[in-house]
Amino acid sequence: MKTLLLIIFVTFAGKAQEKDALPDLINKLCEVKSLGFSLDFIGDEVPPEFSGGGSKPPSPNQTMKKIVQIGPDAIPELIKHLDDKRPTKLKVGKHPMMSRWFDAEYDPKNKFSKDVKPQETNIKNTFERSFKEEYTVKVGDVCFVLIGQIVNRELLSVRYQPSFNMVINSPIESPELIERIKEDWGNIDKKGHLKSLVDDLYKAPVTEVRDAAIRIRFYYPSKFEKICDDYVKHQSKMRREEKGK
Repeated sequence: MKTLLLIIFVTFAGKAQEKDALPDLINKLCEVKSLGFSLDFIGDEVPPEFSGGGSKPPSPNQTMKKIVQIGPDAIPELIKHLDDKRPTKLKVGKHPMMSRWFDAEYDPKNKFSKDVKPQETNIKNTFERSFKEEYTVKVGDVCFVLIGQIVNRELLSVRYQPSFNMVINSPIESPELIERIKEDWGNIDKKGHLKSLVDDLYKAPVTEVRDAAIRIRFYYPSKFEKICDDYVKHQSKMRREEKGK
């Protein structure tokens, strides 16, 4: 069982980037031309998983990747730039037939809690805030995505909504998103970051366990095997208790 889990969870732990490089890296986000990655973790040297339609696998922007590799030490600076209105080179929603609107969708820290409320995942229903022209993604929007990458949350500043709709969850257009980020992650340190990922490991649905595990393996490789051992023991205990009922 342990061997199987290690195979499922394994990811190559790349060399973490230096925190001192962070200001320059954030400035380089102005050059972002694509948020071209799946929801998989982009800090790894392993290409993100992707399938469908014969499309080529998306290539994560290298500046974004380096910031994610810094990990929780990058979060305070990323939070400072959530209202950064500098434009990137990415424009979305160009097609004249596409519907576009600003929303405030949010993936909260307590997402796996049984007590999570609908208003915690969509802070304010802003469907009526539609716009007609294409949207230029801002540096703050990219920082929103990068925080999600580090803390294992789907913070999607831009997403496609079937059929032929574009949803923009921008902390600049919806500043309430900034307040939620600060509330959930404003005081996070490495100890708190690891605890959050371990909590995810135990509380997430089976289909999402891997997302937490690969981040633990990348950011905390020396602790990964012990955490994996504890998780396997916990799962074995739960199965024995289930059989005993």
